Amino acid sequence: TAFWSSFTAARHLLPDAAEDAEAFGRALLALLARLNAGPAGRRPVLLPMEDATLTWVVHHRAEVQALADVLLPPDEAYAALADKAATMGLAARVGVPHPSSVTAASVDELMEAAREMAPAEFIVKPSHGAGSRGLLYNPVMDEVEAAAYLAKHGTAVVQERVPAEGDAVGVSLLFDAHGAVAAHFVHKRLRQFPNSGGPSTDRVGIAHPQLLELSVTLLRAVHWRGVAMVEWKLDPRTGEQIGRAHV
Repeated sequence: TAFWSSFTAARHLLPDAAEDAEAFGRALLALLARLNAGPAGRRPVLLPMEDATLTWVVHHRAEVQALADVLLPPDEAYAALADKAATMGLAARVGVPHPSSVTAASVDELMEAAREMAPAEFIVKPSHGAGSRGLLYNPVMDEVEAAAYLAKHGTAVVQERVPAEGDAVGVSLLFDAHGAVAAHFVHKRLRQFPNSGGPSTDRVGIAHPQLLELSVTLLRAVHWRGVAMVEWKLDPRTGEQIGRAHV
């Protein structure tokens, strides 16, 4: 999206980190080396975003930090928020509202969790990943389907579904090297793709101090550094805001 921003002075297209992480990493280090060879004292500043991108940078932090200034969370913090199941456990510990969730790493666990959630609305999604990849709504899984899902996506999270009618809100944050909030932005989702659930395609900025405070509480619990977003959904049945972190 930033390619089309009027504030963008140059554009560099790299391989997709989600498709080929090593090719992405090689291209990123080469780009940083070129930028770092510019005027003295003008080291590039890197703000990695999205799961696959941040995963590679965190796992190669020494190589990246040799070429650029970058804000990165501790390994433990990233592990806690990159794993959806671990994120729900963290939310429970710090008192942040979150949907009921069950982790399933085996065929039997996935089938049992799906049976226990039914007939209520629920979703199945990969423990790691972003967007709508691997997202299923109210699936009826037999052994073959459950095995195929785990083979393709790894450990799954079976989670209660907040009704689609509720507003979806995202709280984006930038934590500086000392853990202070350097910038924040709150948006309400207007449209998404696909319509059944996925990344937002149209948003509007709003003010929501309560969700900002809850989001900061969640991220400070793991001493987060850099960029992160906490997604919230209003449960129209209770009026409660239900949240999950997305890095």
